[in-house]
Amino acid sequence: MAYTVSIHGGTKLSLAHNRRLIPDEPHVLYELSDSNIVLERHDRPELYKRVFTQAIEEYNSKQSRRDRELDIYDGEGKVDGHKIISWARSTNAKEREFLFSFGNMHDGHNPQEKTELLLELFKDWKKRNPNLIVMDAVIHLDEVGRQPHLHVVFIPVAKTSRGVGLKMSLNAALAEQAGKTYDRTKKKRHENPLFVEWRDKELEMAKDILAKRGLEFIEGDKRKEHLPTKEYKKRMTDLNRLNKILAATSKELDTKKQELERVLDEVESIKNESVQLKEELFKKRFFSEDMDYFYRLYEKGQKVFGDEFYAFRLDIKRIVDGLFDGYQDTVSVIRDLADTAISWIRYLKNEKNPERAGNDIDR
Repeated sequence: MAYTVSIHGGTKLSLAHNRRLIPDEPHVLYELSDSNIVLERHDRPELYKRVFTQAIEEYNSKQSRRDRELDIYDGEGKVDGHKIISWARSTNAKEREFLFSFGNMHDGHNPQEKTELLLELFKDWKKRNPNLIVMDAVIHLDEVGRQPHLHVVFIPVAKTSRGVGLKMSLNAALAEQAGKTYDRTKKKRHENPLFVEWRDKELEMAKDILAKRGLEFIEGDKRKEHLPTKEYKKRMTDLNRLNKILAATSKELDTKKQELERVLDEVESIKNESVQLKEELFKKRFFSEDMDYFYRLYEKGQKVFGDEFYAFRLDIKRIVDGLFDGYQDTVSVIRDLADTAISWIRYLKNEKNPERAGNDIDR
């Protein structure tokens, strides 16, 4: 069995979505939300205080003026009603999110196995990523398609020689935990080498996890950004609408199929009844007074003409078989019987004993 591995990153995140605080998302099956697996979850203000308190206290202890001291940013914009400090004005925007998944919703693989793979991948996150401080990590199992995927929201933190000694920067955090120096001048517009290197290491970890389970890795499309939440919601809404149309159409087709099967059964029943009626009608007419004449004619012919009447019997049999085989109706059979009988009588009358034959067949 083979899996692709998807690792997407972006700044557009939604803790409300990850924590299922939005009540009407069309792609979420809320009755299954209790099955989601929360791996790590922290209150935002408390996490910011835990990460930055020591650094800010050390910074404040070196200040000679009270107005130069800094408040601890809580991730929401203020602490205890105080104005936020300038270095943290964009902090909220610098929280980041990575999204991981094995396979996709169309591959038919076991969701339980995918979930176990994600749990294994996250297990050593702190060891691999000491500078990416997790705020929220959850495996979603309640979305349309039932594709397990892992959301990891984190604060990227790196040391700096300026200010409070810590800063929030994904590139600086990735560089520091990789033992490198971040040079923003080398950053490319469409390809961040630090992120690419980090992603490739995570991908290698995912490959090792697959290999330990005897599973194969196959190359995906290597997209680095997952869809923004708004766009994802729109696509999932469209998908849900199409699924509803498909379900209604499928139900209608099933109903039509059942109706068609019922009609075909009725046609088959009528056909069988028609065959039976034909046979009964033939028997009634064959043994009626009109048919008695042809039987008397046949018996008299046999007495008069002897063995040569055998050919006449063959013609009679051919005509009667035509009725039972379905390519002649009763009226045609009676007409053919009469014509055949008269033709044979005329033939035999001329060939054998015309006077005796003529007297014998008078009705």
